[in-house]
Amino acid sequence: MGRETKEKPWFLYLAFNAPHFPLHARPEDIAKYATRYDVGWDTIREERLKRMKALGVVSKDSALSKRSLYWDWGETQALRNPAWDSLPTDRRGDLARRMAIYAAMVDQMDRNIGRVITDLKSHDEFANTLIIFISDNGACYEWDPFGFDIWSGRNNKLHWGEQLETMGNADSYHSIGSGWSNASNTPFRLYKHYSHEGGISMPAIIHWPQGDLARGTINNTPAHIIDLVPTLLEAAGSEYPQQWEGESTLPLPGVSLLSTWRANDTGDTRTLFFEHQGSRAVREGNWKLVATRGEPWELYDISKDRIESRNLVKRHPKLAKSLEAKWDRWAEDNQVTPLPKDLGAEYLPVLNPE
Repeated sequence: MGRETKEKPWFLYLAFNAPHFPLHARPEDIAKYATRYDVGWDTIREERLKRMKALGVVSKDSALSKRSLYWDWGETQALRNPAWDSLPTDRRGDLARRMAIYAAMVDQMDRNIGRVITDLKSHDEFANTLIIFISDNGACYEWDPFGFDIWSGRNNKLHWGEQLETMGNADSYHSIGSGWSNASNTPFRLYKHYSHEGGISMPAIIHWPQGDLARGTINNTPAHIIDLVPTLLEAAGSEYPQQWEGESTLPLPGVSLLSTWRANDTGDTRTLFFEHQGSRAVREGNWKLVATRGEPWELYDISKDRIESRNLVKRHPKLAKSLEAKWDRWAEDNQVTPLPKDLGAEYLPVLNPE
């Protein structure tokens, strides 16, 4: 596509289903990780935090959150992920196999990204191509520590012996569950569906040799998915249209991140908002107000407590109220509220099915 319009900037959105469930991978790829996860999620979490500190991804004083809570089917009660060593041997074998398949999916995805990069290099386009590698959210916990094994629902099957070899084939359907998702979100709390850090803090790798970016740096400036369009427009030297097909366009809510990436600036104090199925959050500077669906607000100083372990809402009630009011205004202005549960429905109806 890009080579047919060589004089114009081109855009490619490459979205992999992997490593989302269902867990499917080739046997030879799974075999690479067959024993890697036998040590369990507690050890993996500790190993990952140690490596993250060594790489500078998190600060040296970063702590590991407790094993995260998960909610039973129907969200009637909160339970906590169990210690790995408390699980029976057969269960540990089943769970280690699930994560081996997951790792194999990431491996295959990585190799295919490599194919794209090799192609760019072979056509002398790599240095002047802006590559943004991101995830859309934190790891998914559905629905409990043991994962599920059907198209939609909580049903779980314990695999053991020769059954383990069938896991990951074309006829299977598995998820990794909340225990491994908690490890994938190290060192944070909770998962996809939630607006705590485990749900919204996602990796981002930016590469553009000819883009004058600050090379080899880790940038901790808060950013949001809404910033992608302004960033890409600036990178392409384009402007956002005021009209499209005779209709006025809505103003872009985000900002371009190019200046931040070039100066490695971490001084952004703007207000960012989040909501997913009733779980909501607002972040302003170092302060973050967050709540799970149906639960009261919690307040954290993210600069000192990234794992959201010390709720300061009672210590700073005025600040919490101010942030709550900002979230309420944003939610109303952007038609986030009323929430589906307030309408007696799980999801809002489709307004224009055509």
